[in-house]
Amino acid sequence: MGISQVFLVLVRLLVLVVLARWITPAEFGLAGIVLLVVGFSDMIAGLGISLAIIQRKELSDGHIVAGWGINLAMSLMFAAMLYAASSTFAFYAGQEELVPLFQLSVLLFPINACSAIPKALLSRELRFKRLAVIDMVAFTLGYGIVGIVLAVQNYGALSLLSASLARAFLSMFLLWWVAPRFRFQRVSWQVCKDLLAVGPGYGIAQVGNYLARNADRFVVFKVFGAATLGVYTQAFMLAQHPENFLGQTIDQVLFPIMSSCQDDLQWVRRTFCRGCVLFGAFISPLTIPLITASTEVVLIALGPQWEEAGPVFQVMAFLLVIHFVNKLNICLTRATGAVYRRAWRIWMHLVLVLAFVWIGSSYNLIMVAIGVGVAALINLIMMTQLSLYLMQMSWGTFLKQFVRPGSIYIAVLAITWYATDLTRDAIAIDAVVVAVSLLVTFGIYASLIAFAPGLLLGDESQWMLNSIWKAIPSRFRDVRLVQQFLHQARVAS
Repeated sequence: MGISQVFLVLVRLLVLVVLARWITPAEFGLAGIVLLVVGFSDMIAGLGISLAIIQRKELSDGHIVAGWGINLAMSLMFAAMLYAASSTFAFYAGQEELVPLFQLSVLLFPINACSAIPKALLSRELRFKRLAVIDMVAFTLGYGIVGIVLAVQNYGALSLLSASLARAFLSMFLLWWVAPRFRFQRVSWQVCKDLLAVGPGYGIAQVGNYLARNADRFVVFKVFGAATLGVYTQAFMLAQHPENFLGQTIDQVLFPIMSSCQDDLQWVRRTFCRGCVLFGAFISPLTIPLITASTEVVLIALGPQWEEAGPVFQVMAFLLVIHFVNKLNICLTRATGAVYRRAWRIWMHLVLVLAFVWIGSSYNLIMVAIGVGVAALINLIMMTQLSLYLMQMSWGTFLKQFVRPGSIYIAVLAITWYATDLTRDAIAIDAVVVAVSLLVTFGIYASLIAFAPGLLLGDESQWMLNSIWKAIPSRFRDVRLVQQFLHQARVAS
């Protein structure tokens, strides 16, 4: 985790906290539905070309130019279609104020199309540090400053949309500035066919995944209205903050690496198993404080007007465990080129989401979130079955990776929940409740790593401890407490 990524996490949280105090739930809902429609259309327009460029073993300038041209042409076409249909969308939603928002949002299409290929080239060359810096600068100067300035001046939903445009434009400029250079040239139909043979498979999976991840918000908007969508979206964004950061890091790192070694089945299998260990020991514990102190986290982060988001946020925090595990499945299936096998499972996930969310919408917002969770669990089973088939691994071997960390997770969750409830009854201070939840959770896990790493990490304990040592910045390796902690862990292992 680089400094730029840590800084971006903090900036995202700060911007979320500030905007939640200046923009109403209804305004968040209006901007949210516009960006959902734009994101869906933009993903269709992309046709998965960027992922096809990353995945190709041999890439020429012709492939790059063809990918750029296809992306731009499709994006302009979809921008024109959305602009023309803006009044229809607004009429269907019963919100006339959506018309200018949709018309302004079409500018995102050509901007995102011009950014896609440079970003794919940087990912292909594993230049993740540059991508992280670009994301940090674009979000801070583009989304953060523009969004907050306009929100303070009471521009409401327009401030969120303008912030998204500013971020996209600045990101496009920086990507073209630092991306590897290529020579523009005429391309043959064969070059286009190389990309279109694989790209649509990635694109179909992307569109299905996008709809599956966001169909619940479309239903919430239709059934409950813009204000309730704003509450639901904020709970979703706050809960997804860890996933967007860690999940994006996992995806950016593992996908290109697995793609480069996709023919070495033994290496891919070992990397997958180590990813499971990493998840169980270091990523899943992050969800425990969010679950046990959900209401307090919402009140501290968003303010009292968002208290209704607390129960929804708690359900979303539970879902982080499923999403993190599924990240490994997604990286594996994309890296091995099993895009069409993955695609039908994703579309099946979409059907499940729509079915369970529609049932949940007959009751309340919490049941909608639970419906999303049930669909996500079924999807996890389907995607894991595909991963195991590709790796030629049995279910028993896979589940063995989670027996110890899963049992420990449930035990720590129960202990932390009990301690948090006691603190909530004794001291009704939000910050204290959250602090107790954090201390109990990470205190237990730190003790396990120090005194019983084999219990938590299993056969990969030595590899994991060595990886921790390498990940520690050099200036901290001489700290006596750090040395004693890792020495004790190695001895116990």
